[in-house]
Amino acid sequence: TAPDHAEIDIHDLIDRRLIRTVFQPLVDLATGAVVAHEALSRGPVGSPWESPVAMLDAAAAAGRLADLDEACRLVAIDTIAGWPFERDVTLFVNAEPAAVSRLSFEAVAAARERGTSIVVELTERELGNDVAAMLAASERIRDHGGRVALDDVGADPTSLAMMPLVRPDVVKLDMGVIRHYAP
Repeated sequence: TAPDHAEIDIHDLIDRRLIRTVFQPLVDLATGAVVAHEALSRGPVGSPWESPVAMLDAAAAAGRLADLDEACRLVAIDTIAGWPFERDVTLFVNAEPAAVSRLSFEAVAAARERGTSIVVELTERELGNDVAAMLAASERIRDHGGRVALDDVGADPTSLAMMPLVRPDVVKLDMGVIRHYAP
């Protein structure tokens, strides 16, 4: 039977991976071709955790943000593995810098073997708090066949300062950087 959503607490959501992934296509503006998909995590429909903000806030309050971060990545990778793609799919997954050392490097390698290239997006929040761990994790992601992206670049000067150290494969600009430059 399906769980009663009112009975699910944040610990159940994380431990049982009651997370669903929706995918946002990333499109080449020149050709209109879908070049990748970004994984966006949500809680069960109709639950208090349906909103990603509610999930993140509750996980942070419970001291389980790193666990939620890892669970979201694993669910996204497992979900896209079941899609009827040919090969050479690129999937962007988010990682909080504080949790990146918990990344399932084996899942990145296994996805690559199935033809899915994983790009781990390091978000700006707390990017500079543990630089050594973040740089080590970035190298391990690459060692396992993944790529590294910096997300929301420009929203905080830290991401710009980290670029020469991280050497991101992909740079995603913060919307605020380009908002006023649209034709």
